[in-house]
Amino acid sequence: MSAISIAAGFGGPLLGFLLAAAPASASETPASEDTEAQRWSFGGEGSFYIRPDDTDYVIGTAYVNRGPLALRARYNYEQLHAVSVFLGWSFGFGERLRLELTPLAGAVFVGMSGIAPGLELELSFWKLALSSQSEYVFDLARPGDSFFYEWAELSLSPVEWVRAGLAVQRTQVVQTRVQLERGPLVALTYRHLSAAAYWFNPGSEDAYAVFTLGVDL
Repeated sequence: MSAISIAAGFGGPLLGFLLAAAPASASETPASEDTEAQRWSFGGEGSFYIRPDDTDYVIGTAYVNRGPLALRARYNYEQLHAVSVFLGWSFGFGERLRLELTPLAGAVFVGMSGIAPGLELELSFWKLALSSQSEYVFDLARPGDSFFYEWAELSLSPVEWVRAGLAVQRTQVVQTRVQLERGPLVALTYRHLSAAAYWFNPGSEDAYAVFTLGVDL
């Protein structure tokens, strides 16, 4: 079964589960500052890892937000076939220099059993943006396999629909000789759609590409 088939089989039920949390009447709520702050938003993303040794796979993520309430779900993130779900609350500070923090509490199951505190961070100024998704998984069955996961991006947007920069990740799913993998990124957005390309560990035998497609509603 191909990686894309795995993502298609899992992504639909996962996103459907999260979307079920949003009431059908949300779009009929009268517009106001208060209701705008409490509106529902949702989306998902598929990241296609293209490996030189043909061990390709897909990471699927989905989210639902309502005001500061944050719901997250991930597939293949902590390890292959693992599913993780998170509940969090967002805080924002500043205007020109904007910082947004979302502490998360999560659980990991299917293939492993663990608890996973995490943090999402977004810092923006002018056309620069720094974003980070981090979590520490405490493996309840094998404590020695507990691990810190990180995905971070530093990018510049010369125009609204293009950004480029550097990505860094630390993961156990991809086995390389590099603890902290890094490489360039280029991303495009069009309305509610986004696409990005990453090239990790360029110039080494552990180099590989990641292509991401996302929707944000």
